[in-house]
Amino acid sequence: MKAVDPTIKVGAVVSTPPGDYSWDSYNGQRWTPEVLAQCATDIDFVIAHWYSPIGNSNDGSTLLAQVGGTIPFMINGASPGQDSGTNSGLRDWINAYRPTDGTNVQIFITEFGYNIYSGSVTNAINGTPVLGPVNALFAGDCYSTWWSLGVANVDYLEMLTSAGQFLNGSSSSLIRGEVYYAVQMLSHLCRPGDSFVNVASNTSDLRAKAVLQQNGNMGILLLILA
Repeated sequence: MKAVDPTIKVGAVVSTPPGDYSWDSYNGQRWTPEVLAQCATDIDFVIAHWYSPIGNSNDGSTLLAQVGGTIPFMINGASPGQDSGTNSGLRDWINAYRPTDGTNVQIFITEFGYNIYSGSVTNAINGTPVLGPVNALFAGDCYSTWWSLGVANVDYLEMLTSAGQFLNGSSSSLIRGEVYYAVQMLSHLCRPGDSFVNVASNTSDLRAKAVLQQNGNMGILLLILA
């Protein structure tokens, strides 16, 4: 492909740390290193998906706790520097197979949402496992956390469904859902070219992000999960 068009961008699908480490091994071989061993020198980005377990909490608290506990590991591994094996994040795998210019390989999250893994979710309100505000908090936290870690592309799945988390209805009459408004909110936090800055919260119930915008303003995002 690049022989025909040197400007084309090529991506490779990888498994997603840490959850996929429970199933992506076959005969002692793991998907991501096997793929990158073949193509790492030729790719421009890796593609990962994430569907968080929702747990059995009716208020979505189990789901919301997954973001801060999982996404940093997913991208950077268990510890700063070069991790190995099931301690590896996506950047660890990229750097292992592109040791001299791993920063040239971007990370794309082309699908994310949440899964209901069992019948243990007992919310009785219209059979909905989590309600609108939880969907907005989850999506907003996911997008902003990935962006703060340098992920280049994030896509919510699905865009148009009967559940209506992003959009609901038909092409002629679309109803905006809670995830739509979460993304709209984030458009005020940052735009391409802005820079995330380090910020911390002293409680897991408060998620915080800060962005130095190109116009000199500071964008602040506070998500209260309690």
